[in-house]
Amino acid sequence: MRTHRGRVLFLMFFLLTCLGEASLLAQEIADWRSWTSVCINYKMSKTLRLRTKLEYRTKNNLQSSDRWNANIGLHYSILPFLEVKGSYELHHRDLGSDGWRFRHRFNVGAQAAWKFGNLKLSYRERFQETVQGRDTESMLRSRIKLDYSIPRTCLQPYFSTELFQRMDGFPDVNIIRYRPGLKIGISERCAVVAFYCRQYEKHRKLNIAGLDMELYF
Repeated sequence: MRTHRGRVLFLMFFLLTCLGEASLLAQEIADWRSWTSVCINYKMSKTLRLRTKLEYRTKNNLQSSDRWNANIGLHYSILPFLEVKGSYELHHRDLGSDGWRFRHRFNVGAQAAWKFGNLKLSYRERFQETVQGRDTESMLRSRIKLDYSIPRTCLQPYFSTELFQRMDGFPDVNIIRYRPGLKIGISERCAVVAFYCRQYEKHRKLNIAGLDMELYF
């Protein structure tokens, strides 16, 4: 009975969140973008995991390319509920009149996760430094995420909120992301994630439709 009640409450929360985002879309027009990626997760040991990712993004209401990026990183579990992460990303971006340019990004952080039956709550802190030519930008990214595994199905809806804060302007918040999504387990080694992301910045708002493929080895 408690499991059924918790399932209903989570699904109501998830649906209300999606409806709230839809009402915001109806009130204002913002740029639509898309993010598509393929991720490979390779378990090197019980505590160490290698993760690589190739992603393509569009902008201007899906009409033009935004960037390609490749990511490689290591995830190490120091406790059953705590994981530390580090990664490197290479971006190839379309800067309009300035053409396509490369930039480098370095990430380091930690994530804690707790399970309550079919619910999973996670909290992640990540330090991010982006280098393009002589310009460097340092940011702190804080994310809280709630997942729910629907019993006897391959479906896992989730919702996350993430804050971006520039280190030179801390504690002002520069970017906020709200992301409802659905993970679909195709097999033990493959899953597909579909999501919508609403991104708020100081001078613009973005709507992002995403599709990720996760592979596990």
